[in-house]
Amino acid sequence: MMKATRSMMKDPRKGHNGLVSVIGFYYPNRKSAVDRTYEAGFLGNFFPCVFDFSPPGKHSKTFKSSESAYQSTKFDWSFSDQFSKLNGQESYTFKNQLSKSIGYDEKFNGFFSSWNAMSAVLKSKFEKDPMKSALLRTGDAF
Repeated sequence: MMKATRSMMKDPRKGHNGLVSVIGFYYPNRKSAVDRTYEAGFLGNFFPCVFDFSPPGKHSKTFKSSESAYQSTKFDWSFSDQFSKLNGQESYTFKNQLSKSIGYDEKFNGFFSSWNAMSAVLKSKFEKDPMKSALLRTGDAF
């Protein structure tokens, strides 16, 4: 079962004087020290999880991580077959190689920004259980 441990810290936002709960995560294709402490590596983009994703008007692919799905939005969707077979680190490396030879899709496959593309990827990642339940258990933590 995926769960997350929280820490408390002073709220850094201007005009807020209380404490906020925070959850640390990283998961660079393996559990890091912060992931072992907070047990929240599942929040990281390289965390292995299988989900379906597609840009607007494109056919859906099954990806192995949110990093792979996100990197695929930077190129023509015909490359999504290759990205869908890669883990997070492999997709990041492939993105670097591919960008040197063909460049990026500046419209992010119809999402029009990196922010919108990642937002759509994360929505797909956490749409179904067990990822959905794990995210909901984090509550209102930052």
